[in-house]
Amino acid sequence: MPLAKPAIGVVAMMAIVNHWNEFTQPLIYLSTKNLFTISVGLRAFQTEQNFLHVPILMASSTIAVLPLICLFFVGQRFFVQGMSLSGMK
Repeated sequence: MPLAKPAIGVVAMMAIVNHWNEFTQPLIYLSTKNLFTISVGLRAFQTEQNFLHVPILMASSTIAVLPLICLFFVGQRFFVQGMSLSGMK
């Protein structure tokens, strides 16, 4: 189990990133703007405003990416451990 911990951590982080960036399922299932996820909300804002507020859209996109960047920095040791353990004989 100690050797599987980095692999499980990487798979968990990739699953979180995949679910965070999901666009099509929330677009299909959600009908009210109050329930939109971040990616669907950004797209709705983009089409609503016709690119008039590009700085606001870019700031919102940066805020939407910040949790994923923090997750990477927290879980970076799993990536490094996985690479270092795979190279050892």
